[in-house]
Amino acid sequence: MLADQGRVQEAMAQCRIHLAEHGASADALYLLGLLQDAGGDTRQAQAAYRKALYLDPTHREALLHLAALVESEGDAEGARRLQARAARQEARRE
Repeated sequence: MLADQGRVQEAMAQCRIHLAEHGASADALYLLGLLQDAGGDTRQAQAAYRKALYLDPTHREALLHLAALVESEGDAEGARRLQARAARQEARRE
């Protein structure tokens, strides 16, 4: 994977191309959020995670990564709510 090779910007470009060609999906937006976060653009990462959650409110990984970003900005209560949602999703999987 491009990101594993340190080519985060190129990976983001490929992800955007995929989204343009195939339409939005929670998984693709989650991946874009991961790449943006890795590239240091936490605002855009949050936006991508939120879009992923709009499409799939049960996307556990997006919930957890958004929670981490929200907490890093000092919103402990918002992070706690997101973590609780993720925990409920995990419990439903079992």
